[in-house]
Parts: sequence; C-alpha cells; structure tokens
Amino acid sequence: EKAEKLLQQAINSADNIESSLFKAEALSAIAETAANLKSLGLALKATNECPSDDCIAESLTKVLTVHAEQKNPELKEEE
Repeated sequence: EKAEKLLQQAINSADNIESSLFKAEALSAIAETAANLKSLGLALKATNECPSDDCIAESLTKVLTVHAEQKNPELKEEE
C-alpha cells in the first residue's frame, strides 16, 4: 500500500516534467515498477499519462512482459 502511494506520487510528479522524452522515460519506468508490484491499475494510469504513442507502446510492452514473466517464470531472462 505504501509503495502504491509512492507510485501515485511519482505519476503526479512526472506530470511536471517539461521534456517529453524524460517524461516518457519516467512514466514507462513507473508503469514497469507498478507491474512488478502487481498493481496493474497504477501501471495503466502511468501509461495513460504518456506524452506520445511511442511511450504508450513501450510502457505497455514492459507491463505485459512483467505480467507474462510473473505468470510463467520460465520466460524470464537470466540476468
């Protein structure tokens, strides 16, 4: 719950980033982190704030990858 509040604050803070490139990177990272915490609602909320189609695509790709790896751990690449 605390992590979700922090992610919500991060989404709100990202809205203040002027550079669309940096905003996209921040929102994509927030969406991926939310997905890792199994908070798909916040992941989608971050994605909805994306300033471009590329950001939306990247965020959704990260979210879906995390979700697939959680459901099928054998898909996860070795680090």
